[in-house]
Amino acid sequence: MPKLNQTQNWGDDDSRTRRNTIAFNANQLDEFLDRLDANASGHSGTDRRHFVRWPFRELSVKTHLVEGGASTRELWLAVRNVSNSGISALHSSFIYPGSSCELTLPTRHQDDGAPLVLRGFVVRCIHIEGIIHEIGIQFDQPIDASKFVAKLMPANSGPDFIDTDNLSGSVLHIDDSEVDRRLIAHFLGETKIKLSEAGTLEEARKLANNRYDLILCDQLLPDGHGSDFVRWLRDQCISTPVAMHSATAIGQLRQEMKDVEIQGLLAKPIDKDTLLRAMTEFLSTPHASTEQENDDQPARNDPEMNKIAGVFRAELDETAKELSGAMESDDPLKVYAIAIRLKGTAPSLGFKQLGKIAGKAAESVAATMSCEESTRQVQALIESCEQNSKAA
Repeated sequence: MPKLNQTQNWGDDDSRTRRNTIAFNANQLDEFLDRLDANASGHSGTDRRHFVRWPFRELSVKTHLVEGGASTRELWLAVRNVSNSGISALHSSFIYPGSSCELTLPTRHQDDGAPLVLRGFVVRCIHIEGIIHEIGIQFDQPIDASKFVAKLMPANSGPDFIDTDNLSGSVLHIDDSEVDRRLIAHFLGETKIKLSEAGTLEEARKLANNRYDLILCDQLLPDGHGSDFVRWLRDQCISTPVAMHSATAIGQLRQEMKDVEIQGLLAKPIDKDTLLRAMTEFLSTPHASTEQENDDQPARNDPEMNKIAGVFRAELDETAKELSGAMESDDPLKVYAIAIRLKGTAPSLGFKQLGKIAGKAAESVAATMSCEESTRQVQALIESCEQNSKAA
């Protein structure tokens, strides 16, 4: 059974020091939810869920509740699970459906540990036992629940409703096995998903800057590990969601993925229904990749600005060499100065992605004052400079 998340630290407003409204401690909440989940496992409801409910056990989550359109109360609710469309919480009394609320939830992959504030409204309130009521809250807008939990798609688990006719999106499938690539393509043949393929990480890197809604990646590839590819993506400021698809034992894979920013795990072998359910779960939510900024030419009608951009591009190859030299001579101050300069100039000339990568490199060097500890981020910047210098 999933256990309570004990990893969050919110400083002075630490949720671990707050008592939830049902007065449960961590052990009591785990025991209660274990029993609740065990009873629910044998229940076959009639509702057709579009999204999976993922275990998300939080002892105390700050919630602002608005009842009757006027008065606001601050509650600290224990949480049971989360989905792309809503969250289930426990409270000590009845709450009227329709009441609006605002929840502050801890996320998985934010370096500063900052929580995310989500708004929604109560859609149901069911008495469980004693004073305990289960509150169903629907978010105002669908979210990507992988911000809070790692989505491990077990066989025969997923949304209860799959609309293959309207299942669409763009997916990059990375796997060195031609048989596995053909199998995935066959399973998705009845959908409107546009599938691209790569057999190596080298091929995948060449495709990665294209717009994808999801990357489905094997862990073991001829030229590296899928986890290394994900780190490379994030260093390149490419935020496309990634689901790992591997025959590696799930326990081992989860450990390997512990510090890697992925959205989910799918085990091999996989059947058609499980794959379709997973695609419904991953592709039916708003993704960070849709917010990824493309490089553009904001001054395409300004000949002088285009000339300046051309000069900037021509200098990038030399800039890459300067960065490499500074890394070899272990000069973090020079690396920082170059990165800051690129961060400040590149976006104005249409090189937005380069500017973001430069900012990430500068931030890493400033935090560590070490070339060695910032190798990944700076190497990503060098690669971006080289790529942009060669672009037409």
